[in-house]
Amino acid sequence: YPASTNSIVAMKKVGIDLKEHETSYATDQLLEKADLIFGMTQSHLDSVRYHLGESASKKLYLMRQFIEAGESTEIPDPFGGNFAEYENARDSMVEAIPSLIRFLEQQFPQKP
Repeated sequence: YPASTNSIVAMKKVGIDLKEHETSYATDQLLEKADLIFGMTQSHLDSVRYHLGESASKKLYLMRQFIEAGESTEIPDPFGGNFAEYENARDSMVEAIPSLIRFLEQQFPQKP
């Protein structure tokens, strides 16, 4: 499916064009091959765990899991919500990116 109108407008405000974006299915094969899987909500991760089994837990993380203590670790899924909910989700993801990058750099250090 194409990105929702609210997604397109919310991302356009920060210079990202989603007009050509299309969803794709997270197949078991794709999920099994992934080194790490990041979800917006715990229910997203629970769904992956259900399909792949408990052994997948070691590669499942919330996008906001690495933000300093006290911050919300979930990004409410705006699907079907109003525009403000899409902006809130976008802003929550943007806020999470620096801590997510630090985590990835620790997991996959670059070789000199």
